Amino acid sequence: MSFDGIESAEKAYKDYAHDMGFSVRIGQQQIGDNGVVKWKRYLCARAGYKSKKSNDMDVKNKRQTRETRCGCEAYIYVKRTSEGKYKITALYEGHNHELVTPSKRHLLRSNRYVNQKAKTTLFNCHKASIGTSQAYRLLHVGAGGFEYVGCMKKDLQNYYSDFRNKIKDADAQMFIDNLGRLKELDPSFFFEYEVKDDRLVRVFWVDTTSRKNYVHFGDVLSFDSTYSTNQYDIKFAPFTGVNHHMHSVFFDAAFLADEKIESYVWLFETFLRAMGGKYPRLIVTDEDASTRAAIAHVLPNIIHRLCMWHIMKKFSEKIGPHLLEDDDFWKRVNSCVRGSETIQEFESRWQAIITYFHLENNEWLARRYHIRESWIPAYFREVWLGGILRTTSRSESANSFFNRFIGHKLALIEFWLRFDTALKCQRQEKLTDDTTTLHTTPTLFTTWEIEKHGGLVFTHEVFKIFQKEVLAAREHCDIQSTSEMVDRKIVTMTDDSNKVRELICFTPDLMYKCSCMLFESTGIPCRHIIRMLRAARINELFSAFLASFSRFPMRNGGRKEKDDMPALHLLFGRMPELHSPASHTQSSAPHVRRSPSTDQPARLAACPARTPRQAALQRHDTAPSEGVGLQSEAEDARAHAEGARERLPSAAMAEAHCPSRIELPLFLPCFKEDAKFFRTKTRTQGFFETLLRLAEGLNC
Repeated sequence: MSFDGIESAEKAYKDYAHDMGFSVRIGQQQIGDNGVVKWKRYLCARAGYKSKKSNDMDVKNKRQTRETRCGCEAYIYVKRTSEGKYKITALYEGHNHELVTPSKRHLLRSNRYVNQKAKTTLFNCHKASIGTSQAYRLLHVGAGGFEYVGCMKKDLQNYYSDFRNKIKDADAQMFIDNLGRLKELDPSFFFEYEVKDDRLVRVFWVDTTSRKNYVHFGDVLSFDSTYSTNQYDIKFAPFTGVNHHMHSVFFDAAFLADEKIESYVWLFETFLRAMGGKYPRLIVTDEDASTRAAIAHVLPNIIHRLCMWHIMKKFSEKIGPHLLEDDDFWKRVNSCVRGSETIQEFESRWQAIITYFHLENNEWLARRYHIRESWIPAYFREVWLGGILRTTSRSESANSFFNRFIGHKLALIEFWLRFDTALKCQRQEKLTDDTTTLHTTPTLFTTWEIEKHGGLVFTHEVFKIFQKEVLAAREHCDIQSTSEMVDRKIVTMTDDSNKVRELICFTPDLMYKCSCMLFESTGIPCRHIIRMLRAARINELFSAFLASFSRFPMRNGGRKEKDDMPALHLLFGRMPELHSPASHTQSSAPHVRRSPSTDQPARLAACPARTPRQAALQRHDTAPSEGVGLQSEAEDARAHAEGARERLPSAAMAEAHCPSRIELPLFLPCFKEDAKFFRTKTRTQGFFETLLRLAEGLNC
């Protein structure tokens, strides 16, 4: 029997072995000077014996493995003929062991292979944050049985492990290359990164949809840098907000190798440039001292508040074990922190808790009390929070969203696959919310026309909150007195909280203000205002009440989504070029190599540094250079951030601000030439498809 190639001979023997019930492994071979196989020997997988090492008996904790070799002599000998064919010139079919039954043939090693379907399914599952074990079960169900999958779960795990090892030295470069590909596909995509000693230390990115969302919903930001999402312990720092459906919306994100003040200054400065110089009104962060210092320098004129959810999560570990199961303690704490409407109420309840539970010596509580104006809602009830601090469920929801694609062992490109899928899911939910709002009619609980009008103008989720206020206005709110002045009307009202509310109507412009401050903090009219409108026979909400949560964002002027893109380009002006002038003629994505004449990265050295600090941290700058719309505002933001850099606290001062912070070790791989295949392919095909191409070379 002759074969056109050695591969055909190998396949024929493996097919024969599969039918008989044994596995095959490759034995000796001879390769000629031209690289052509002259002869090759294929053996039964149980041929020979395992070599005995002298130290085998000395290692007590050595991993126990079962021996598979038993000296089986079955083999074939394949030789190349003068015609260039391959022929089986010798064989021995006898086995000294039992052959497996047909029901177990799919478990033989030489018959197992991770085929293309399994690879695609595996990568698709990892994109959806589904692990390898679950991916294998999915393959089993789809194939109709384990025997039809073609491999075992361990084979799939080994394949993915080999793939991760193959790309680990090019991980950082591939991640940046992918951002460059997205920039080429969408000129409004923005990213910026910094490299130090051929290590990626900072990277920031934002796409067109997120920038559009920031235009509509960026007045209030939530910034969280507590996520450690990869095998390098680099911090993932996302910016999020709340949209007009009262759901979390992603704006942009960054990776930071350390938590120094200068890193956060770089991040906030880059954020402003990416968003065309549009400042938020308020930002909510955790308690990190470096973050607070950076915000004070780069964004000194915005309101900065601390996340109540993060602080409340720490209560259980800071108060001592004797109070963990005390329901009365937790009830009083929640009533004090979340239920206090006035500063006096909070102060009274807090002191009562400290005294009753003997917590006078708790230093952590004392420090939280010292910064109470930054996280207790009673101190900023008149500040519009856009729903950010309304409930802990929203913080938990945002945390759950990011936990879908984080993991301490993930490479950067693995993170991107999961992140991209999760972001698409979030945006799909937004489209679902839009459809529900625009194509369904809410059920009304009263005959009040103002409730009907709210159902027409509010989004579905916001209307449910508004509807509760309407019901409360009908059932519990009673007007006690009314007094009129030249320019205003003052009304006192009682409700089910046993408190007297004072409402003021400024008659010239019909502006309403209530002492409960619900509208000022959430943007939703309170029950007291609704009751006053009902008494005045006003059956429609004014535009001022719809500014935050109308069916279409009010800043959009009611435009359809298809009309948003031109406005976005007008807002941000001409977007920055991805490459420096010296690199415009090159088609590859930005990469970092050592220049022969300097220790600085050659490609990045072409970008001029604006400050002495940036001379050491060269940056591939994608900042806008000119444009229309808010360009002057963007330049002001840049100038202000530059001034902030010059006023940046010294390292000693930074340590004084944050004595417990330590510099994280950076284990990112160097940018190596191994990524060349990825760079040359990623311009013409998708990121996911490129990874599959890269994985095809693995011998599994």
